[in-house]
Amino acid sequence: MGLFDFIQQQKNGPSHQKTIPSLIEDLGQDKPKNVRQEAHDILIARGQESILPLSEALDSEDWRVREEAAKILGQIGDERAVKALIQLFKDDKTRVQLWATDSLIAMGKRAVPPLIEALSDEDRRVRMGAVVALGEIQDLEAKEYLRKLLDDTDAEVRAAATEAIDVIDETVSA
Repeated sequence: MGLFDFIQQQKNGPSHQKTIPSLIEDLGQDKPKNVRQEAHDILIARGQESILPLSEALDSEDWRVREEAAKILGQIGDERAVKALIQLFKDDKTRVQLWATDSLIAMGKRAVPPLIEALSDEDRRVRMGAVVALGEIQDLEAKEYLRKLLDDTDAEVRAAATEAIDVIDETVSA
């Protein structure tokens, strides 16, 4: 180890030396908040190399790991995570669903094609999450697909689709 490497190690501390799987483990609900926050920050800093392991962590049994992984993926903003985030609309924990939605909204237009595809999912939760995200992204292209949900079998999905279309119309006319 050279002098530069030694200085970097001292500056960054031992947590910067942790592997991505151990950092993901540090996101768990059994860890103190400061440990979770530090792992969160390091995983964001590692960016692209974190995408695949974080996407896999969305299947964790620990809801806190799923929630934090969704947050981090949204902050990194890589579209490779979009389909995995969409699957979180089926999560039993509402807060995990909400963070998945927020992360997809943060990705903006890059998330639109997979969200449009999700509008035809059999699971109403997936359709509902996709409608909400598309309404917030306010992409004009999504409007025609949202119209198809005005005849959805689920009343809540129909209502959400109506609201999303209204929001998009307001944005276009503004």
